Amino acid sequence: MVVAAAAVAAAACATGVKVSESGVASGAQVTAAAAAASEERSQVAIGGRRTVSVLPFQVFSTDPQYAVLGHGLAELIVADLAVSAQLTVVERARLADVRKELALSASGVVEAATAVRVGKLVAAERIILGRLAVADSGGLAINTTIANVETGAVGAALRGEAPLARLLDAERQIVMALFDQLGVRLTAAERLALDQAPRPSPQALLEFSRGVEAEDRGDVAFAQVSYEKAASLDPKFVTAAEYKSAMMKRAAQVMTQRAEPTTTRTDSRTETKSDTRTTTTTPATTPTTTPATTPATTPATTPATTPATTTRSPASTTTTPASTPTTTPAATPAT
Repeated sequence: MVVAAAAVAAAACATGVKVSESGVASGAQVTAAAAAASEERSQVAIGGRRTVSVLPFQVFSTDPQYAVLGHGLAELIVADLAVSAQLTVVERARLADVRKELALSASGVVEAATAVRVGKLVAAERIILGRLAVADSGGLAINTTIANVETGAVGAALRGEAPLARLLDAERQIVMALFDQLGVRLTAAERLALDQAPRPSPQALLEFSRGVEAEDRGDVAFAQVSYEKAASLDPKFVTAAEYKSAMMKRAAQVMTQRAEPTTTRTDSRTETKSDTRTTTTTPATTPTTTPATTPATTPATTPATTPATTTRSPASTTTTPASTPTTTPAATPAT
């Protein structure tokens, strides 16, 4: 009974079901708590896991410093969506490779049809694209849509608004709307994880966005500096340090993969050049010796003998010139 009561209390805490002040749950409370806990555990099974991808947001602003915010905003949305066990989010590295392959603009400008094509290449069922508008007055608005990769249909537009200093409030509005449109219901544990996720300061988010955009361009050095600045501006924003660590690891792996084939080719070329030099030395001896020894006496015999000797082996080629000079000069004066 004590164990049962503890289990009910735990379920009640997780689901929000209230227990009486005496600590003893009624039959109705037990049933409600158990049903709520069972419902949360079954959420993953409803509809299965769905694969989604988030493209960098297109940014509209008269201030060029905000142009990179679309990259950082997309990564915040990715991290928030990933708390749900019902969703699988495509890795940004894979998405960046596909965008380079299709030669897409780094500004985030992507049409719905192109977004669907990207989704197919990264094996995503849904792809999220949107726009971020920063007004001169200091306000901002985020508009986003979800495209069905299989059918090409685009869902209703979702919108979040907030002052620029509270950009993360607008981002959270968008994330919750995305969960709803994707048919995802968060468990209590997932909602708690979402609420406790690190939220960067506006300046740290801007530096983080610069790092993401630079990494997508392949500028590892600039990205590293930007991630470090973001972590320094907001030590609680551990995501910046995690992105830097993951980027440096990927860069090291790429360098290792490139170095291995290069070494093999270098060794191969060295061996080929060495063999060529050795082979070339032998023919050089034969033509030099032959004209000096018998210029007029045996023009027809010498060419026939020399190729045959050279074909047999390098060793016999060396021996033949040594014997020929000794015999021929002795015969010529006598005649």
